[in-house]
Amino acid sequence: MLNRRTLLLVVPALTLVGCGDPVVVSDYFTVINISPPHGAADIAVDTDLRATFNSPIDDASVDGAVYLEDELEALVPAEVSVLDDGFTLSLKPLDLLKANTGYTLTLAEGLAGDVGALPTDIQSDFVTEGGSVGAGNQAPVASAAQVDEICYVNEPTLLDGGLSYDPEDEPLQFTWRVVSQPEGEEAILIDADTSIVEVTAQVPGEYVIGLVVNDGQLASSEVFVEMSCDWGPDAGG
Repeated sequence: MLNRRTLLLVVPALTLVGCGDPVVVSDYFTVINISPPHGAADIAVDTDLRATFNSPIDDASVDGAVYLEDELEALVPAEVSVLDDGFTLSLKPLDLLKANTGYTLTLAEGLAGDVGALPTDIQSDFVTEGGSVGAGNQAPVASAAQVDEICYVNEPTLLDGGLSYDPEDEPLQFTWRVVSQPEGEEAILIDADTSIVEVTAQVPGEYVIGLVVNDGQLASSEVFVEMSCDWGPDAGG
């Protein structure tokens, strides 16, 4: 799998749970959902990829700004379009994807919407299926929320994924990650494989933390918690 780090500009104090009709939520252009989710496995080889944003997309900025690569960084021929809702991009590979193969979707710097443009690349990785998945199995649903109302630098902030669930009541595996953050020392995640994660920001600014849950066969869509962190009242910085 490709392992690339990217940043995106985000907005404060917003929790996104699952997929729904897109809503304009800020004065910054940012992604609010990617499907397949980052880190997903057993993705069908005939899947189409989608990315939903928080404001209508500028059609003129799309060409060359959305692409898919395999694990050898070979470009996958695909048709890219903006769906009728105006908020969602679709990438449809022209041929079936390879089985048991890692892929990376890139939303490149400069991709724009009504409220601005992405300042740097956003990337999301997934792996295609190599065999059958249990008949009738449904993907779990992730839910994430910020427990502590205020985030202070160098102080732990709790995020809770405990409302995530699996339709078949299978036990869930949790994977939290830092999707984006300000430049500087990386935020610290403690217990990132449990339902409640402790996040400690090292620098002030806007953070996006992602959660994916897995039932052992299928992964959920990734959901995001966006939070704004600042120096505490007793900090000297």
